[in-house]
Amino acid sequence: MLPGTLTPGKQGDLITLFEGVGRVRNGQMSEEELTQWEERACPGCGSCAGMFTANSMNCLAETIGVALPGNGTIPAVHAARVRLAKQAGMRVMDLVKRNIRPRDIVTRGAVENAIAVDMALGCSTNTTLHLPAIFHEAGLDIDLSVFDEVSRKSPNLCKLSPAGHHYMVDLENAGGIPAVMSELDKLDLIRKDCMTVTGKTVGENIQGVQNLNHNAIRPIEDPYSPTGGLQILWGNLAPHGCVVKRSAVAPEMLTHTGPARVFDSEEDAIAAALFQLGLDRDDVSVEVLERAKSGFLGFGGNPAKVRVSYEVPDGDVPAAPEQSEPAPKAEPVPAHQPEPKAEPAGGQLEPGDELLIGRDDAQSAPVQEEKAQDGLEPAGMDDPRAARIREFLTGLMEHLHVQAVPEIYVSERGYQVVLQGHGLGAIIGRRGETLDAIQQLTSYAVNRSGSGRVRVQLDAENYREKREQSLQHLARKVAAKVTKYRRSVTLEPMNAYERHVIHTALQDVPNVTTYSTGTEPNRRVIVAYDREKK
Repeated sequence: MLPGTLTPGKQGDLITLFEGVGRVRNGQMSEEELTQWEERACPGCGSCAGMFTANSMNCLAETIGVALPGNGTIPAVHAARVRLAKQAGMRVMDLVKRNIRPRDIVTRGAVENAIAVDMALGCSTNTTLHLPAIFHEAGLDIDLSVFDEVSRKSPNLCKLSPAGHHYMVDLENAGGIPAVMSELDKLDLIRKDCMTVTGKTVGENIQGVQNLNHNAIRPIEDPYSPTGGLQILWGNLAPHGCVVKRSAVAPEMLTHTGPARVFDSEEDAIAAALFQLGLDRDDVSVEVLERAKSGFLGFGGNPAKVRVSYEVPDGDVPAAPEQSEPAPKAEPVPAHQPEPKAEPAGGQLEPGDELLIGRDDAQSAPVQEEKAQDGLEPAGMDDPRAARIREFLTGLMEHLHVQAVPEIYVSERGYQVVLQGHGLGAIIGRRGETLDAIQQLTSYAVNRSGSGRVRVQLDAENYREKREQSLQHLARKVAAKVTKYRRSVTLEPMNAYERHVIHTALQDVPNVTTYSTGTEPNRRVIVAYDREKK
């Protein structure tokens, strides 16, 4: 697929649309402008315009020799693709006549060629799953150590979207895969004796091929890096190895010394970061660096990695509560403190902040004195409902392998339960969804006897209060942007209580009105400009 022309002089693809969604959310772009991008970003048929999984494997199929030259890069809308299809049919008949079979092509030399080009192109990390599967069918079992070995000696020559600003059509115009292989051959990284579906060897196919664009394909003397676009990592976090698209990682993130925590999914990582920072999903920009993968045949898996950035808002934002003693840069911020450390220039959190999210060594703040001030009294040991709450939650926490104990308080409004312990971020979940579910189950367990219904409210790490403060903060920030740009902002779906917090926070703000739209559970608040409201 060709990239789209979003505006005069600006091209884009699927990744650009992801960025556009974030701009709309932050009030930097209207939904109408995003719609224009959506209509222009994918202008024709074919796979994505960048080096994602489909194009990666298409290019590597050509490298292996099971696809004709040009198959990996010719855009679907070009007439050359039609001619290639006809040639493919003719080549099939010739291969049958000459008795050249798949296993004559898919050899150990083809393995080395494919991985070398993989590293030069900076292909999708999924190639570490698909290539072993292909070669396994040919009786050639490979593991991550082979990728690691080849990556150490194969330079990265291309940075196509999402790693850079070039697209597949730029690679095609520069000479395609044959030009990349020709550059690698200058370092003797290509096995030229391998047979291909052309009926010729790799060496014969790339003979005389030249690199026509040194920006799209860096010459071997001037690579982006002397090692491959994919990097195999080993260590206690991934004892069997994992993979990262090194060519798409910022240089300052390549080396880090300090604590880390592994998450099973990007949703868990994002939820932990937001909880740590005391911010809402709408307050931050989230970049998924690596999605979690389970791996294939015991290797190739990797945990999820995300980067959460916070931008200083344009409008007036209340200052975060002062800390008596700001923590040194290298020390973790306790999970019960909602404010991040002071932002560096540009408003982006420092790398250390990104890796300190969700630390499990944070202690829960004592709450008994606070509850007493709120008119709550500890439930008596002879209270049957409190006993049922305690029994249910204790058993559930044990089943979830969470070290937490319930502290139960009673008031005229019902029971308020506070879970105290370590690692409670897992039972809070994204936007408190897990905590809400546990609260609902607890309420059912207490009220199923039918002897008068009581209200049960569950909290952990003071999440409820921090969530309300975060929503109020979000409301004021969005209101400032709505007033500044005179454009409506649609928030992400919220439950009825959270929508009420937004409406209440903005009911007296001049030139701003709010209303809800949609149906549960996807009902949203829209913050709109109202010039008549004073």
